[in-house]
Amino acid sequence: MSTVVLEKNTRFSQSLLWQYQRDYFKQQGINAWAGQVPFYITSNPFIGHAYAEIIINYLQDLSAKNALAFDKPIIVLELGTGSGRFSYYCMKHLFELQENLGLQHLKIQYVMSDFTDNNQQFWLSHEALQPYFQNGKLDTAIFNLEEDQSIKLTQSGFLLTANSLENPLIVIGNYIFDTICHDAFRVEDYKLSELHTHLETDSSNLQNEQPKALDKIKTTFQPKPVNADNYYDDPVYNSILKSYEKQFQNTSFLFPLGGLNALKTLASWSNQRLLVISTDKSYSTTEELNHRYDPSVTFHGSFSMMVNFHAMGEFFKKSQGDAFQQSLRRITKTSAFVMGASFKELPQTHRALQNYLEGFSPGDFFNLHEHVKKTAKEADLKVLVSHLYLSHWDPHIYNYMADRISKEIGDTGTDDIVRQSLKAGMPKILANIYWMPGAHNSFFDIASLFHAIKDYNQALECYHKAVKHFGGSLAIYHNMALCYYFQGDEKQALDYFKKAIAYDANSTVTREWIEKLEKKQT
Repeated sequence: MSTVVLEKNTRFSQSLLWQYQRDYFKQQGINAWAGQVPFYITSNPFIGHAYAEIIINYLQDLSAKNALAFDKPIIVLELGTGSGRFSYYCMKHLFELQENLGLQHLKIQYVMSDFTDNNQQFWLSHEALQPYFQNGKLDTAIFNLEEDQSIKLTQSGFLLTANSLENPLIVIGNYIFDTICHDAFRVEDYKLSELHTHLETDSSNLQNEQPKALDKIKTTFQPKPVNADNYYDDPVYNSILKSYEKQFQNTSFLFPLGGLNALKTLASWSNQRLLVISTDKSYSTTEELNHRYDPSVTFHGSFSMMVNFHAMGEFFKKSQGDAFQQSLRRITKTSAFVMGASFKELPQTHRALQNYLEGFSPGDFFNLHEHVKKTAKEADLKVLVSHLYLSHWDPHIYNYMADRISKEIGDTGTDDIVRQSLKAGMPKILANIYWMPGAHNSFFDIASLFHAIKDYNQALECYHKAVKHFGGSLAIYHNMALCYYFQGDEKQALDYFKKAIAYDANSTVTREWIEKLEKKQT
């Protein structure tokens, strides 16, 4: 095998890597999230709940200041929506909060956006999203953050462009700023250099002159001295670079050029009034940025890089805005940025940020989730139920404890409060199911619990949903037959045992049931 040079001596923001990234997501569409691109940390009910609370508190602050046009739409724009699972959880809680707080006079409209139409078609046909499309609270848009200066909403036809919004724009950007273009720099002895990229790969990794697997591309950087005073056309960008050159003796860092350019565009749509909430793998302090090696590229089907949230915060502060950065967390952090105000002028927003970002945050929840997942086989059932409550009844979390719960829930020694809590929580888990390719069959898990506690009506309802969304199987049809049998409907039971045996003619237990029921009928 020979080594092929893909590019050399290229400014990082102009590297071919970013085009390879876009090509990957275009080709994969929704399947990119079926076991390749990690997304759970930013696509669960807990983070959706936290964002909704921050958004509604921000709107209450603006309402108290008479800073909203009540007859005009308030756009919540999600960037790089991807699968749409986060959107569902955030909207679900946001519109529940709006109703519960008596804020129906606010014309909140959620907009899911991405640069590829493949994902948009998936959202438009998704069963869970249909109520929001039908009541006009949800719209979609094709938006390439790195190029587009305006977007047209798919459903309403409304054009988002310069000065088109009379209300501030609310922007959600999860795991998006780490995947769009950055520039790379190194400071050595307080002197700034830009880092140019060199890309190469084995010839076996090429097909039609394009790399087949991004993780087989080798990326190296070469420094080139530059002047921080005039590197960019934007003086704010240059002032941030200059401040890094002055305070860092030796380090390398990324500058989120694509993200900042996109945010400038978004701010122009709403007369420089903007709230941005973003969770990403990031550095948010100068202490984290100092003494770093050259940037590394993390591959997971696509690729991602650490986002410089500190630079984004400095941009907002220098643009008549403010930044709220979490205290030190491991890798994944959530930050909030505002333009046209400071967070001190938004007391309810600031309190929500303290509660949901600086307090127990989405990243903290994920760390706890990972621990509970590892210990679920040994943990007390009360602990597992508490975690389900904390997660706002997340189907993903129930998936890894479902087998154990279903086996133990029917035991006479099981705490009745635990049993009743789980029974009451199952409809909430059902309401949180957002189907995706490669998804786990949560309907079957929930049916199994109802089956174990002898609630055969609800068990059958969930088994039918399992068949509808995932198709039949020996286990599903056999269990459905048992439910019908214990309800006293032996004819239906026999029919479903026969459906089950069609999947596995060697199932001795199922065949014995068929023989037993056929004998009774004769």
